[in-house]
Amino acid sequence: MAAIRALGTGIQTPAVGAILPQIVPKDKLTKVNGANGSIQAVIMFVSPMVSAVLLAAASLEIIFFIDVITAAIAIVTLLTFVKIAVHKKAAAKQTTSYFSDFKQGLQYVNSNPFLKKFFLFFAIFIVLMAPAAFLTPLQVTRTFGGDVWELTAIEIAFSVGMMAGGGWFSMEPENPLLDEYILRQSGKKNPKICYIPTATGDSEVCIQWFYDFFKKQKCNPSHLSLFKPPTRDIEGFILDKDIIYVGGGNTKNLLALWKEWGLDSILRKAWNQGILLAGISAGSICWFEEGVTDSYGDKLEPLTCLGFLKGSNCPHYDGEAERRPAYHELLAAGKIKPGIAADDGVAIHYIEEEVSRIVSSSRDARAYKVYFDKEVKETELETEYLGS
Repeated sequence: MAAIRALGTGIQTPAVGAILPQIVPKDKLTKVNGANGSIQAVIMFVSPMVSAVLLAAASLEIIFFIDVITAAIAIVTLLTFVKIAVHKKAAAKQTTSYFSDFKQGLQYVNSNPFLKKFFLFFAIFIVLMAPAAFLTPLQVTRTFGGDVWELTAIEIAFSVGMMAGGGWFSMEPENPLLDEYILRQSGKKNPKICYIPTATGDSEVCIQWFYDFFKKQKCNPSHLSLFKPPTRDIEGFILDKDIIYVGGGNTKNLLALWKEWGLDSILRKAWNQGILLAGISAGSICWFEEGVTDSYGDKLEPLTCLGFLKGSNCPHYDGEAERRPAYHELLAAGKIKPGIAADDGVAIHYIEEEVSRIVSSSRDARAYKVYFDKEVKETELETEYLGS
């Protein structure tokens, strides 16, 4: 039974991903993908609780029967009410086989040093993670007992951990002051804001949180995935927006992928055209000449970035204990240029290459000019609290 369901999932998951672009208008695709991600996240969280109720009230045979019935309802609904035209590529004569395409894909990954390391990392991660995911329920059963509520609790814990581990699109999901400030700077009643989640590997959780917030605002939200591009014309897609919002994560990976796709050059065009560029953490560091990053994993190091803004940047100045001393050490050793550091909840508003305003969503959060003059020195910069 498990093998049959696994086979069905292996067909269903890519089929759903492929079918959406055929039934959703191109200009609505990003919104629908965001809504689909939100639905999947809710189901992932709620399903263990529903399963617990069913296990307490019905036999395993009946539960499997419910699974079959709901699948049949979905299939009948799709076949009866949703008419999907045959994709033009499917109707055309195929010049290569599936296995030839697959082989070419593997060859391309093998020829690209970054993608080769990237896929190898995820392969190792999945191999190491799978036993924990499958054996944890067994461990709970042997240690605490096999009651339904205990098994349900561990599944919910996995779901919450996956949602939290993906990272938030905002440093303060409960505090909208900075995000609202960004929207106001466009000067438009309904600005087009595009989220770029590259630094998290296009985390569906982060994309979901972006849409959950910005769909409630007076704006037109979308996102750019480099793993599932919404269009081949990425330049046109970006230059059509009013605001670009870059999420946090791994800055080094972000810069590598942007360069591979030419997105770094496209974003410079956007900057020159007056499109508002914003972001948090990695999405802040990336605009400067250099930044303090934990992208390498074991310690904080300097990183050469896009260079739109002069000097260096160090985010999380008060949020991570090692940030301030690491920035000071790098400056004292001459390994990084002088620059500006920001506490969590602080936004540094540049107009062209000059600081115009510094705002915060927290009364105590500050920004600092940090430089070396015989010793490392800090100058606290005037910061305006956005709250009342």
